Amino acid sequence: RGELAAVYDRSNTQVRSFTYDDKYRGRMVAHRHTGRPEIRYRYDSDGRVTEQLNPAGLSYTYQYEKDHITITDSLDRREVLHTQGEAGLKRVVKKEHADGSVTQSQFDAVGRLKAQTDAAGRTTEYSPDVVTGLITRITTPDGRASAFYYNHHSQLTSATGPDGLEMRRKYDEYGRLIQETAPDGDITRYRYDNPHS
Repeated sequence: RGELAAVYDRSNTQVRSFTYDDKYRGRMVAHRHTGRPEIRYRYDSDGRVTEQLNPAGLSYTYQYEKDHITITDSLDRREVLHTQGEAGLKRVVKKEHADGSVTQSQFDAVGRLKAQTDAAGRTTEYSPDVVTGLITRITTPDGRASAFYYNHHSQLTSATGPDGLEMRRKYDEYGRLIQETAPDGDITRYRYDNPHS
């Protein structure tokens, strides 16, 4: 059915396994890390997760309303995710944490992150490129900014931190990273066994 069944490490040892619903293609009903108990999922009629069951740790329940999701763990701690938007543009704009703190996020009209406000009221702003959506600038609550530059393949080519120091990257004709220059001037070069990999 084309569903991921297992993940193996470099030594060909299985490290994760996945179980899917027989009736609904792609709906994962359980997964397991090797040596740990299996975590199971239950869904509502709309295909949304309603329970995450972990026999050896915290389990969670999910309740869905029009503009918020309430998540309650097995210790009866609650978090509430407030959402805005429809379908693929639905985003979490406010999160009420179990400790009573609140964090918020702002998005543009096409769903790209514009700002995040932490529990202390400090806001970090993000400036995406209007065409690619890639972040070109991040401004922290103290007004310090970092800038990011990309090539025509949307690969990061340089980044300048608030201190003015720059990191640079170079890529070969296949889009593979071949050189990285750290802000302190240290250069790391990358070579590939297969010239076309």
